[in-house]
Amino acid sequence: MKDAAENAAEGAAEMADAVKRKAGEAGGKADRAISSMGNKISETAESIRRRAPEKGPLGSTAETVADRLEAGGHYLSEHGLSDIAHDISDLIRKHPTRSMWIGIGLGVLIGGAVLSRRASA
Repeated sequence: MKDAAENAAEGAAEMADAVKRKAGEAGGKADRAISSMGNKISETAESIRRRAPEKGPLGSTAETVADRLEAGGHYLSEHGLSDIAHDISDLIRKHPTRSMWIGIGLGVLIGGAVLSRRASA
């Protein structure tokens, strides 16, 4: 009986290690994907800067958009999934009502898109 309990405990420990390893691999893949997305967003910002007029209202707007895209791209490139999740939870804690309304709005948008897709199918 004691041997069976020890074997079960060892098996559970090995399974837990395997799950941790797989989760770490998945987290690493997600971090690389987010970093790659950040690099592409930064490249898009640079492309906007190259193609936009240098002066005037359109040039000013394009520069503002490019600045924001570049900042977002750098953030994604430099932070991992756990950092992003931590930052989002901090924002939710600081602005719970606004977060709730944003969540409701996203739910309505996603729900409407799903319903319209089902209706057209």
